[in-house]
Amino acid sequence: MKLIFAFFFIFLSIQANACDCDSIKGLKDAAVAFRGTVVKVQRIEYPYIHYEITFQIDKWQKGADKKKIIVINTPCLSEICCGIPFQIGEAYIVYAYEEEKQLNTNLCWATEKIK
Repeated sequence: MKLIFAFFFIFLSIQANACDCDSIKGLKDAAVAFRGTVVKVQRIEYPYIHYEITFQIDKWQKGADKKKIIVINTPCLSEICCGIPFQIGEAYIVYAYEEEKQLNTNLCWATEKIK
């Protein structure tokens, strides 16, 4: 019985941490959207662990600020934790939302690597 309870608890813990998207959001819902190349990936430890991804902008699709460099946050660099595995030197189409004056993206957004 203890084994069944332990398995059930672990299963629920894993499910609670998985990325659960009702739908994939894109240009319509994004605060900013652009095509850009990753120039820096930095792990941030405080106030919570996440990653800051610095992009050089190739082309803007949406967003009032026409900067050439922009920083986007993602929770991690793995799809397991709802993050996107950004790689330095690779180009992406990024759709990001604003929360607490920071731009963020994750697997629930249509951000993708350009092939």
